[in-house]
Amino acid sequence: MLSNSPEFAGVHSCPSSSLDIPDEQTVRLVVLAPDFTHKQGNDNSKAIQEASNILNNRGASPRMYRNMLAFVAPDSEIILSLMTEVRKYLAWKSIIDDVESLNLDIAQQKEANNSIKITDETCQIWKR
Repeated sequence: MLSNSPEFAGVHSCPSSSLDIPDEQTVRLVVLAPDFTHKQGNDNSKAIQEASNILNNRGASPRMYRNMLAFVAPDSEIILSLMTEVRKYLAWKSIIDDVESLNLDIAQQKEANNSIKITDETCQIWKR
């Protein structure tokens, strides 16, 4: 997915390969996928390995304008918390979607609605 912003010529979110990022004299932001996490102090994280691959190559060719790329990677500890919250949200959404077949009473429906609201708000905090 590619979007434009004034600071960057392009923002590349979760590129599937180094070919997805042009090798040009324009500054680009690369947002690594959740599989490529990093933890401060880890010089050999999956994020460092993927960023190195993208920095050094564009497909099978060497990349010429390496200094034009900036990277963002998910924190390996925080991404686990986010994934847990997303799972909770999806579970509550499933309950709400199946409220009739589950034969939930008013109190249970209220609990499900309150819980999905809380997990949605928590996920929105991570989004910022």
